[in-house]
Amino acid sequence: MKTQILFFFLWFLIACDDTQVSRNLNIDPMNMDQMVSNPDVDQSTMVNMDQKIDINPDAMIQDMMNPNQNVDINDILSCNTAPYLKEGQFVVGFQEREVDGQKIAIWYPATRGSEVGKSKATYDMRDWLPEMIASQIPNDGAPIFEMNAYADLEAAQGNFPVVIFAHGLAGYRLQSSMLMAHLASWGMIVTSAENKGIHLPVILGGGAPTMDQGAELMRLTYAQLNDWNAEGVLSNRIDLSKIAVMGHSMGTGAATAVSLDEFADTWVALAGAGFGAAAPNKPFLMMGGSTDALAVPSQIDRAYQVQTADIHRKVVIEKAGHLAFSDICAIARDRGGLLAVASEYGLDIPVIITRLGQDGCRPTDLPVEKAWPIIHHFVTAHLRNVFGVDQSLLGYDAQTIQCLDQYITSFDREGLMMENGGSMNGGSMNGGSMNGGSMNGGSMENVQTPGIPNEVSCGMQSCDITTNYCCVGLQGSSCQVDPCGGFSATQTCDGPEDCQNNQVCCVGFPSGSACFDGCNATQERLCHLDSECPSGQACALCTYPGNSEIRLCSSEGRLPAGALSCEPLSPQDPNMQQGGMMMEMNTETGMAGVVNCGASSCDLSANVCCVGFNGQECIAGNRCDFAVAQICDGTEDCGLNQVCCMTFGLGLSFSCTPNQCGGFDTKLCSSQDQCADGEVCKNCLYPSNVRLGVCGPANTLAAGALSCE
Repeated sequence: MKTQILFFFLWFLIACDDTQVSRNLNIDPMNMDQMVSNPDVDQSTMVNMDQKIDINPDAMIQDMMNPNQNVDINDILSCNTAPYLKEGQFVVGFQEREVDGQKIAIWYPATRGSEVGKSKATYDMRDWLPEMIASQIPNDGAPIFEMNAYADLEAAQGNFPVVIFAHGLAGYRLQSSMLMAHLASWGMIVTSAENKGIHLPVILGGGAPTMDQGAELMRLTYAQLNDWNAEGVLSNRIDLSKIAVMGHSMGTGAATAVSLDEFADTWVALAGAGFGAAAPNKPFLMMGGSTDALAVPSQIDRAYQVQTADIHRKVVIEKAGHLAFSDICAIARDRGGLLAVASEYGLDIPVIITRLGQDGCRPTDLPVEKAWPIIHHFVTAHLRNVFGVDQSLLGYDAQTIQCLDQYITSFDREGLMMENGGSMNGGSMNGGSMNGGSMNGGSMENVQTPGIPNEVSCGMQSCDITTNYCCVGLQGSSCQVDPCGGFSATQTCDGPEDCQNNQVCCVGFPSGSACFDGCNATQERLCHLDSECPSGQACALCTYPGNSEIRLCSSEGRLPAGALSCEPLSPQDPNMQQGGMMMEMNTETGMAGVVNCGASSCDLSANVCCVGFNGQECIAGNRCDFAVAQICDGTEDCGLNQVCCMTFGLGLSFSCTPNQCGGFDTKLCSSQDQCADGEVCKNCLYPSNVRLGVCGPANTLAAGALSCE
């Protein structure tokens, strides 16, 4: 398979998920100390994913706590061109409702003054811990978070737009209450449902995520709005013509899926790129953090680039991590955080969850108190503008970005763009795909093709698993000589051809893919052909968050857990090569030391790509017999200030040449940015079915080529 089987699980692992709540919300106030922490995922200390550790709470506190307990945010709040850094005109009311057994939290604008004499609503994180652990934590040591909202206030007069929110894997419905309450203070009704298939108790309890119901829950919430608008505290308060969908981490996949529905006017993706193809031509905002190790900025950029909407906005916050978009970093931080509290009472926590659960919460990251107002402003301004509350877009101008310059890594909207703290310039995102293709190397072909034994598709290349490891982790998939580390899972098969003794290839969380006598209830069976699936099932191409695509066995109408969509594979195309990869050049940015070689990618550290009468062939070793060695297919394979050149003369040759190719040579490329102005990176077919990426004018045929496109 061409994708990261477990990538979407790992990427969204600690977005914090929803849970079965056994206790009611506490209405007793608790003031949280103003200390901050933020995590860097230390990938230099890789560990086994399944390894358990006993966390030393004192060590966790020392590691995570910011010694500065008083975070000064006045420099941010003083930015007068950003009106939504501060809370709005409304006090915020809070309610919870249950629909078909699903808990849905609601924040809404309330009449100012109705909160007098009342305490702010709180939530108790023991409700999201395994019962054996939660029951041991006394009330005076409970990890409680105070929301900026009050239970059951009288709703303010008016008709208010609605924002429907989806939390991510290992999350919970109240996880982003700071943002939810802020939006409500500026005149919006915000909802968030508990997604029990992927929520925090599932992960902390040692189980695997089951059914991701994020999109279904968002649609369920929308279906209730008419009833809520007819009676109760929200009676005649809901503007059903103005609806936004928003998600965090894995919840961004649900949000973009629902954005296809007619009722959705706009979508917002926070710390996630759980979608590859362009969403509908509707206004959108994407936000991320520069130190996020789960939804890394490059992934967000790629997802942003493929969108085609006229109204498009992106903001990446400097030094913000994955959990900056939630309350989580502020919960029990004086005791090392929620995981440290749970460990103190006996919960064994996998190392990977410990590390990723700190993403955004260590002192090296931006304190969440500083990240929150920036997030609040850009989300609020975007929504109010799309809803028509603000006729013009406020606080998305050059003055605001310059005012917040030290906190903004990159910014883009229609007509204005800034990258890496540089100066503002007119422009907009590139419409269509980035580098000539879609995220992560483009889409897998929706055609049945036999697999090759002992070879798996690993990201942008094929991986010989007899000598290498295909590792699927936070940064995608990679074929490597060394065993996979603790932040990645090993892919040992992608179909039954890689297995023996009539075993089948199964993929599951968190072990990766492997051969078994049969797949259990938490695994999916991988395939290339319908004939490799049980009776009543067919081989389908399923898309997962993060633009991951997996070929697996599925029955009609069934959507596997976590999948966004599935399509049956078409019969085998006679023009396809065995192994499921088209004989064509991938024109996305290449990988250093790896060249496209016929139907596969060739790792030149242990192999050689031989080009001859039989086409291109990747052979173990360093010698080609009766063929020419292709040592590069783009500048990434060459040294500093060198380019990859192909020469047609008395014979064919490939070389890395300083600065530029000779007058009779052809420059090879793996991405558009490797070509000069006025040139494009073309996919050219040569004799013997050799395909190469070549720089040249768009409408000319490269020397020696049969065709170019």
